[in-house]
Amino acid sequence: MTTHIANCDNLQFTACELSVKEVRDWFESFTHGGPCHLVDELAAPGISLHDLATMYRCEVGAFDALTSREIDRLVEAARAINPHFFRVRDMVASVVEQMMTKAAAGLDSTPDSDEVA
Repeated sequence: MTTHIANCDNLQFTACELSVKEVRDWFESFTHGGPCHLVDELAAPGISLHDLATMYRCEVGAFDALTSREIDRLVEAARAINPHFFRVRDMVASVVEQMMTKAAAGLDSTPDSDEVA
């Protein structure tokens, strides 16, 4: 397993390369949903803090003292060591975006019972 050390101003984190099983497990947890915190989801472009914590093998709370600049540094290192994860995540995000666009346009709605008869 490859690792990459990312230095923040006062802390150091080690990004770990995810195995295929870990990416599969992430995908399974993603498809089943669950509680999420908006800040954790949107703090970094292209990745949630939960996903980032998975790559750094730490709790999300370990990032609480970091600035957005430091989070960006962690994301950059995580992206370099886990390109396969980001490819899957980008594909999932693209599909979700397409579904939301269709739903907003009324193209993905189910017909009323009157329309079916």
